[in-house]
Amino acid sequence: MWFAVFFWALALYGALMAVWQGVSRLQQRVHGPLFPLTILLVVQNAEEEIEGLLRLLTLQTLGSWRDYRVRVLDVGSTDGTGQIVQTLMQHSGNLDYVYLHGNEDLIQNITLSCLDTARVSCVYDLRNQDLHSGMSRDIAGLCRGS
Repeated sequence: MWFAVFFWALALYGALMAVWQGVSRLQQRVHGPLFPLTILLVVQNAEEEIEGLLRLLTLQTLGSWRDYRVRVLDVGSTDGTGQIVQTLMQHSGNLDYVYLHGNEDLIQNITLSCLDTARVSCVYDLRNQDLHSGMSRDIAGLCRGS
């Protein structure tokens, strides 16, 4: 009995996702192609939260018709932040990691990322803990094209 309920729940979920994808594709045709998106995450010693944040971004950009790229700018971390991001890079083609030695390198990298590419760029300095929830909401809206 429970197996049948589980099977039908999965079938219903699949049907709803197919409808959602169809509507998304129609909206894309109506509104035209969206500009590509680069999300710059500035972090420092963020090994405790970086994996969760990047997985959340992956979930929020799943099914997006917008071309996106996430670049983690690590400003002098002395913990395992870099190792975690590099491990996640093996599973995601949209993720980059850059280790920076200080704020001068950070400013130069942001300038290059924002001015020298034909992409919309969003910069989130996650060294400030208050930006985490706002970042999640913003990126979900950008990936939907709203």
